[in-house]
Amino acid sequence: ILYKRVAINEISGEDLDIAVVKELIASFPKSVDDNSTSSPLPVVITVGKVHLTVNPFEEQGILISKTVLDIEDVMYASDELNIDNLALQVDTNVAKVLLNASLDDGKLIIDKLSAEEIDSVSLEKMFLTKEVDSTEAEKTEKEKAKTDKTVKTEKKEALNPLVPTEVELKQLFVSIMPRLYKSANIEPVS
Repeated sequence: ILYKRVAINEISGEDLDIAVVKELIASFPKSVDDNSTSSPLPVVITVGKVHLTVNPFEEQGILISKTVLDIEDVMYASDELNIDNLALQVDTNVAKVLLNASLDDGKLIIDKLSAEEIDSVSLEKMFLTKEVDSTEAEKTEKEKAKTDKTVKTEKKEALNPLVPTEVELKQLFVSIMPRLYKSANIEPVS
């Protein structure tokens, strides 16, 4: 504490319940005064290892059956976040996602990103089932135009130093499950 440095060897959480986590986050007090400025913590925090797993849950029609997050060597300071190794595995009813990445000086380096066994039939049913009539589409376009004008007139905020400003993707792998289209057929390569 005298050196304004906190070192944590390991953080581990097994079988987290997402509903409880959401309730916990919602319980934090919200700032009442819009003019209040929250300053970052004046300490450096380092964490050797983080391991989290989450119980299966459903979010917006997607069943997430397995979630595993492993992180090594995290360093947080008031204007900086560095992560030497981040490994995320998420298995859902629409795809299996794997991510291996690191974050260094605002640069997100994605060593490997894979989305395997994408169930395009399920995704289509989830997102493309609603028919939009022409009058509703026109309303949506008018609302979007108003929003665009509002965004252009607002002041530009400074970028958060914790958000990556550059992304390097080294390897991307995507596979789609076989399916039959009305005029085409996708089959596995043998």
